[in-house]
Amino acid sequence: MPAADRVDADHPANCGTYGNGHVAHYIGIRILGGRPWGWRDGVVTSIRGLDLQVRYLQEDGAVSCWHHRDLSNELAVGSPVRVFESSLLDTGNGWISVRTEGGLGAVPEPTDPDLWASEVNTTIADLNTGRGIVVDEA
Repeated sequence: MPAADRVDADHPANCGTYGNGHVAHYIGIRILGGRPWGWRDGVVTSIRGLDLQVRYLQEDGAVSCWHHRDLSNELAVGSPVRVFESSLLDTGNGWISVRTEGGLGAVPEPTDPDLWASEVNTTIADLNTGRGIVVDEA
């Protein structure tokens, strides 16, 4: 990621920036909770500062993710994750806003979204942590 996108330890704990890689916005969380086909399963292959690499498990590809906070205290190489390439990383402990580079692009829209109805999640945004939280696992 470009050096201008870096955030250091002086970044405020209550970040109010809703850009990708900062705080997850509640509208985006709600929209993506209703689009369960957009995720790709992956595994973390490296973490360096604010950057991490994810290799996809079911497709040949990888993506770089940037977050304004160091995620090494909750993710390690080998951690399973899910990536919604437009903006989110699911760590198993909430949905984190990320900025992505590379990857495979958006997962194609299904021809019949109604077939995914049982996978739709109700989600909220935790205003304290800036993460999306699934409140009813499908």
